[in-house]
Amino acid sequence: MAADSGSYYEYDEPSLEGILEFDERLAKLSSLIESINRPGDYCTHGRIHVPMPRIEAGTTGVLAFPVQPVQVQQLMSLAERAPYGKGEDTILDRKVRDCWQIAPEDLSVGGAAWDTTLSSILDQVSAGLGCQREALTAELYKLLVYETGGFFAPHRDTEKANGMVATLVVALPAFGKGGELAIRHHGRETVVDMLSDEPSELTFAAFYADCEHEIRPVTEGHRVCLVYNLMLTPGQKVPTEAPDFTSWVDPVASAINAHFSDPNAGSKLVWVLEHDYSSAGLSFGTLKNVDAAVARVLVAASERSDCALYLAGLHAEETGAAEYVGDGYESYYADDDDADDYEIAYMEEMYCWLDDLLANGDESASFGELPLEPGELMPPDRIKPDHPDSQRLTEATGNAGATLERHYYRAAFVLWPKAKSPQIVAQAGDQALAGFLESEWERTQSGLATLGNVEDFALQVADAWPAPTQYQLPKWASASAKVMKVLCQIGNWQATRRFLDQWVVPHYCGEMNEALVRVSARFGAAELGEFLCDLTEAYAARRHQDTVDLAGLLQAELDSGEDGDWYPYLAKMVRAICIGFKIVSDRGSVVKPEPGSWEHRLSKEPWPDNTLHKLFELAWRFGLENAASDAAAALCESPKRASPDRKIPLLAERLATDYPAAAASSGAFAALWRHASGFLLSRSQTHPVSPQDWVISSRGITCKCEYCSKVVRFCADPVETVLRIPVRQDIRSHISHYLNNVIDIECRTEEKGRPYSLICTKTRRSYDNRMRQYGKDIAEMRRLLAIAEKVPDSAAIADDLRDAIAAASRG
Repeated sequence: MAADSGSYYEYDEPSLEGILEFDERLAKLSSLIESINRPGDYCTHGRIHVPMPRIEAGTTGVLAFPVQPVQVQQLMSLAERAPYGKGEDTILDRKVRDCWQIAPEDLSVGGAAWDTTLSSILDQVSAGLGCQREALTAELYKLLVYETGGFFAPHRDTEKANGMVATLVVALPAFGKGGELAIRHHGRETVVDMLSDEPSELTFAAFYADCEHEIRPVTEGHRVCLVYNLMLTPGQKVPTEAPDFTSWVDPVASAINAHFSDPNAGSKLVWVLEHDYSSAGLSFGTLKNVDAAVARVLVAASERSDCALYLAGLHAEETGAAEYVGDGYESYYADDDDADDYEIAYMEEMYCWLDDLLANGDESASFGELPLEPGELMPPDRIKPDHPDSQRLTEATGNAGATLERHYYRAAFVLWPKAKSPQIVAQAGDQALAGFLESEWERTQSGLATLGNVEDFALQVADAWPAPTQYQLPKWASASAKVMKVLCQIGNWQATRRFLDQWVVPHYCGEMNEALVRVSARFGAAELGEFLCDLTEAYAARRHQDTVDLAGLLQAELDSGEDGDWYPYLAKMVRAICIGFKIVSDRGSVVKPEPGSWEHRLSKEPWPDNTLHKLFELAWRFGLENAASDAAAALCESPKRASPDRKIPLLAERLATDYPAAAASSGAFAALWRHASGFLLSRSQTHPVSPQDWVISSRGITCKCEYCSKVVRFCADPVETVLRIPVRQDIRSHISHYLNNVIDIECRTEEKGRPYSLICTKTRRSYDNRMRQYGKDIAEMRRLLAIAEKVPDSAAIADDLRDAIAAASRG
């Protein structure tokens, strides 16, 4: 089964074969796709930067590049109007074709590098058209000049010579606009911009002779090009018509539909490409031979079957215990062994995934890592588990044996029903699914093509959202917040409420607060008031900071006074939070999180100062004095989380400064002040007494051995400050264990003589620490005394604070 996002597979005996095993239900579809064995397309085009040819015609001299207007005029003066063929007739009609032509016998096309350049163009053309390179030659047919307004209406080329297969057009650099070459075949169209004014750039396009094509009007300047007939080399055989893949489209589309209608079938289809591609160089435009042909069929078939189609990198990694199978002696060190001499004895972990998905047109799809699951892969045996692309042997360490890691990489097509896209993307995890919904919404808003109706996707996302693990919670919650914001933008209440109920209620945390405020503002108190009250009540005793922050954000954004829609709900939330503090006080806690859990860690942390400040602000804002008193009592009963000597005095000072009127009339505020004052007076009402001799406490020493007993007697000696104990190392360590940082003794080893001596020196550490504490206590007493006037009947305690402060000044 898959763990977390479904990418890792752990079986009783995990193996790559289990994932790559071919599902026989895919046999028909796999055979159909494998029967697509004709490479190439009806046309191909490109641009290259090369040394330019040497071209001369009549008295024009050698053409400069880009071709200058004066030379264009000279070429036109040498040219004749170009006719066109209609059946067996040749017709001159400028309403159909308006351009000039110069015959090859009136031209000189050459130069030192031209043969190499033309050969390079033919290499690309033969690959693009799906012809063997050695089967094609190029014969110059004409030089054509189109002036402004020139064009050639849609037509098909007549066979100009026996063995002609296709036409090659090489556009020379010239100044102009328009004049695009449009090529059509079986309902498809490719438009090529043939113009360039770069001095060293040639633009070329080639197409089979049975393709309809046209030259669109030149809107400015000129278009100058060389036209070649691509001829079949004697003795060679190549197709003379453009490849037609339409006969495969319907059967493949039907097989795809049949597969996805089977409830037991895999959720995706993955077709491994025949050729190898690097991850950086993978694109629809760089596919080779049969892979390019399969792409054309799958693009059309996926549209007819309403499926999403992508190119992707397919990865597999497997790790297991290494078993030596080579000849000779096995070295302990991995670097001394060839990884090929090892096999995986048993699998420990395997990971198969698809990433870097590209849609047709090479638009990146940020879906993260989609797991490859059993029953999805075609064709059979294209990835061989015993032939990894690379493997690495890690040497044995400690009790662990050597480990062998194997890595595989292929390029693949992946497709799935568009309507199920959220369910598929959910396999990659919450971040990918959140990004998917956001992208679909943005594309909807921008009027771009989407994979489906974003309203339907919103409902699917709510159902398919991955559950978090304990340690993923903060990141998962951030992704959840992102989804809530998108759901809010979409405005789908049903999906939003479903997401809240299914995911926020059981996994709430503070990372969701801003999104919850936005959702609340979007859908209103009538829809969300009680929900938020129930959520707060459920989490107030476990997530104090988060629920206080949520209530504070909601109050700042939505509270419009006692007559407002949100007022009663916010008051109810604050009351629940105050009760939550009381529930988890040190004295009466009934919340028992699992040890080691996220909530267990939270339950032991001190309450943040700002959280406590905001809590009382909210309680007073909504007139909840009784609730504030419950919270104050909880603070007084929880010294570990709300220290009475530091945290509560600071809180009291901030409340008195920021809300003087509310503090002066609040019993909760008075309780906090009295609690902190009483604690500080009980500890530091009088100045600590300075030590009169060198007797120190030995309370931390529990051992009764002769050496520890000697140290105890040393502690009780009022005069001696240094004790020397010559003993072996293990006894020195034993004694030091009890002394350093436990009692007021520092230890060091004197490395003289044998055995070495442990030197124990008395310190005033406890007294120094107590004096530092006393100084801080006096500072906190001053803080409390400054706000004593806010507390009714505080005169007696205030006098005690003054006396303690005075005693400190006297030393």
